[in-house]
Amino acid sequence: MDRPDFVLFDRYPYLRRLTFIDIESSGLIMGSYPIQYGWCGFDLLPRQVLIRPLPHWSPRYFEPSSVDVHGIRRSRLLIEGADAVDVARTLNEAMGGGTAFSDAVAWDRDWTDRLFDDTAVEREFALETLDKAFEQIAEICDPWCVERQELLAARVDRAFPHVHKADQDCLRLAALARTFIDRPFAEWLLLAAE
Repeated sequence: MDRPDFVLFDRYPYLRRLTFIDIESSGLIMGSYPIQYGWCGFDLLPRQVLIRPLPHWSPRYFEPSSVDVHGIRRSRLLIEGADAVDVARTLNEAMGGGTAFSDAVAWDRDWTDRLFDDTAVEREFALETLDKAFEQIAEICDPWCVERQELLAARVDRAFPHVHKADQDCLRLAALARTFIDRPFAEWLLLAAE
């Protein structure tokens, strides 16, 4: 059975302005910088971009242990990464002036600010905790879904595991939030992830 399409945008247009993000970085130290940005909406169509380090983003802040986690080497970024200014502009366009939600907002805000500050591009979207996303959708939660949330969360973990890839990890966050408001998706997930 195919995953059902998300059909609530027409009924609740504000949902288009809510996006889930995940960032992979050069490390978890002061001076680290973003290397991969992923974003996904309730449509569950994740996008991602690798970021070519700016000249002053030093290799000494690229921790070997981070490569062990996400598998992205600095040499790959230098070849395949997009220009940081272009990435900042792309993110502004993708977020559409809305809000991006993160499950690690302290780190993700630092890396997002670093990207925008260092490229002199003004950030045009808000960045909030995942809890704030649930506040935004609280009024439209489906009671059937809420009653089964523990089971649905476990199914999200199975179907959309946390793998330290920005596109897949933001997809996981979007899927989790969607389980609260989209009963056809929740029913599909219960059947598909058995």
